[in-house]
Amino acid sequence: MKITNILSVITLACLILSCKKEKVQDTSLSNETKSFANSTQAVITATDKVFDGPYVFQENGKTQVKYILDKKSGLTISSQSIDSPKDVEFTVGFNDTPSWNFNVKISKELKQTPSRWKTDDKIFVISDIEGEFSVLRDLLIGAGVINDKYEWTFGNGQLIIGGDTFDRGKQVPECLWLFYKLEAEGGNLHFLLGNHDVMNISGSQSNYVNSKYFKTVQTLGLKKPLDLYAKNTVLGAWLRTKNIIEIGNNILFVHAGVSRELVDEYPNSTIENFNTISKANYDSPKATTSSKDFLTGDQSLIWFRGYFKDPLLSQKDVDFISKHFAVDHMIFGHTTHPEVGSFYNGKVYCTDVDTHDGIRQGILIKPGDIAYKLSITGKNTVSTTKL
Repeated sequence: MKITNILSVITLACLILSCKKEKVQDTSLSNETKSFANSTQAVITATDKVFDGPYVFQENGKTQVKYILDKKSGLTISSQSIDSPKDVEFTVGFNDTPSWNFNVKISKELKQTPSRWKTDDKIFVISDIEGEFSVLRDLLIGAGVINDKYEWTFGNGQLIIGGDTFDRGKQVPECLWLFYKLEAEGGNLHFLLGNHDVMNISGSQSNYVNSKYFKTVQTLGLKKPLDLYAKNTVLGAWLRTKNIIEIGNNILFVHAGVSRELVDEYPNSTIENFNTISKANYDSPKATTSSKDFLTGDQSLIWFRGYFKDPLLSQKDVDFISKHFAVDHMIFGHTTHPEVGSFYNGKVYCTDVDTHDGIRQGILIKPGDIAYKLSITGKNTVSTTKL
């Protein structure tokens, strides 16, 4: 046999072995596609062990519900394709506590929350949940916002989410889907974006993203974590409708706080202006001078810490800012405290506590603007203390 023929045989053999080896490596990224052409419901079975999801993509009139399943062979995509773009329903599942499972129906239209609103009922405020679903669930049930079937039980009350549902924790989409579900079913939900939420939409940073989601991105064949919440996803489209700042009754709500520098720089801007400019630039926070001032930097609405960390604002500054917005109180998250509390002679309240350490606290405001610290301790024991 000629030397050239021998080399060809050896090369072919190496290619065959290489292909076999590649096939073994790729089993962890296998796909299961289930067609639901005649159905609008996508579900997971009792035996499915969900690693992450669901993530719901909508393109060309079709809806794809994608779960990442954890199987012995590795992570597997379960992609459920639904032809109808309307009335799609799917399950959000919990492996260890299946009694926590809930179904979500996709809204036919996205709700635009007003920048200003009034209520004669209770207000419950939480922030910085950061992917800790068990803390979120306990808080909402403990405050009477929902029951254990995830039904809205708060009547005409208002639920305020003061930013940072994303990052650090391992159940970010589960938290987002619960908020989405409550709003879709008629709950009075005010979901404000914080710095971590904007970072995940824009992809400006991924330092705080839990390692779990990098595995999800790789398994789905995407490039970055921001692709999980792109404009063609149900949650991504929903997030981009949300405000950065609101005023309810005589209370201002924003994730981090309003700096004196920002008020001085934009003395004629209203919160409606802040929201319009911010929403137009969630994907590119540094696109304009205003969006940079509102969404990036240590003086912005979602990064400022001057109410709680040095250099601290003076009482005079806080009074000036309150008067500028014609409010009596301001409620912020972003800066972590041992417990929720009151500052600056009752003008400022903080809501950011360490949810990763299991702390479950929020602020309950009753008619007459009486604020209480609502705490859940022990076996879901609920207590309220006037602030």
